[in-house]
Amino acid sequence: MGYRVILFISMFSLLLANMTLPQDSHQQVPATNMVFASTQTSAPNPLPNDCGRVTPPTEEEAACCLSGTVYFDGEVIDGAEVIISNKHGDHKSETTKMFLDSEMAGYRLSLSAPPLNVQSGDTIEITARHGDHTRTLEYTVRPGSQQVDIVIPSEQGNDYNTGPRLWFQDDAEDVAAPRDIALGTNGQLYVIDGVNLRVQGFTSNGQNVVVQGTRGSKKGQFLNPRAITTDSDGNVYVLDTGN
Repeated sequence: MGYRVILFISMFSLLLANMTLPQDSHQQVPATNMVFASTQTSAPNPLPNDCGRVTPPTEEEAACCLSGTVYFDGEVIDGAEVIISNKHGDHKSETTKMFLDSEMAGYRLSLSAPPLNVQSGDTIEITARHGDHTRTLEYTVRPGSQQVDIVIPSEQGNDYNTGPRLWFQDDAEDVAAPRDIALGTNGQLYVIDGVNLRVQGFTSNGQNVVVQGTRGSKKGQFLNPRAITTDSDGNVYVLDTGN
C-alpha cells in the first residue's frame, strides 16, 4: 500500500512538471512573434513580379520600371541615348531599341534596382541624346511602373519638316541598328539597318557587298523597315511598316 502511494505521488509530480512546460514555452512565443513582426515591417517592399504593367489608381506599389520613347523631328528615334540620374549622382544609361513586345523603339529600365535605388517621391533627371541634340528634364517618381516619353527639341528652324532634315546615313560598312537578318541562296547575309534605313549584304568573310536603300517613300526607299526574308530564286523581300 505504501509503495502504491509513493508511486502515485511520483507520477502526479511528474505530470505537474510536464504540464508546466507548455506554460514556459507559451510565455516565450509573444516575444518571438514581436521580433518577427518588427522585421517584416522594416523590410523594403519587393518589386512586383509583373513589373511593367500599368498600376491601377487604387493600388500602391514600390517604384518599379521606367519606360518611354524618344522623338525627334516628329519621328521615333531608334538608337537614342537615355541617361537616368538619381539625386545622389548615380546614373544608368540605356539606348532606345526595338523589343519583342513593342511596336516602336524605346527604352526600359528598373528604378528600384542598383545603381539608381530610386523610391517613390524621389526626383530623377532624364537626359535624351540624338546626335548633337539633347534634352534634359526632371521627373518625380510615382509608385509602380511609369512611362516618360521625351521630345528632343530642334536647335534650328530647318530641323523640322519645313526644311532639310538632319537625318544622314553612316558609312556603307556601318550597321547602326540591326533589326532583322536573312540568309540568301548565295550564302550572303542580309541585314536591315533600322537607323540608316537600308539593307546591307555581307559575304561569309564579312565583306560588305550590298548597300541598298535610303530614307523616303519611293522605290528602293524605306521609312520603318522591320523584317527581311529571301526566296529560292535569290530575291530579297523587306517589310516596311512606314510605306
